[in-house]
Amino acid sequence: MEFIVHNGSFSKIGKTYNVISPWIEKNSYKISGAVREIYHKGKWAANNPQEYITELQFPLIYFITSFIEDLITKIKKYLCWHR
Repeated sequence: MEFIVHNGSFSKIGKTYNVISPWIEKNSYKISGAVREIYHKGKWAANNPQEYITELQFPLIYFITSFIEDLITKIKKYLCWHR
């Protein structure tokens, strides 16, 4: 699991996603489940949107592991068809 913290308005959270997405790809990871947004401080706790704090959590799998698992699945299917 990897995470990044977004400070500021919810309307600008896309910029934070755009920061971590290239990092995930560059480091040979792939997202392996639903991304979670944990709202630590929002409009219920702060009047100023610039004070909002949101944690973005990304469940990751190392790409080579994913590649190998996919390859094993394909080999198993191939072997089942050729028996």
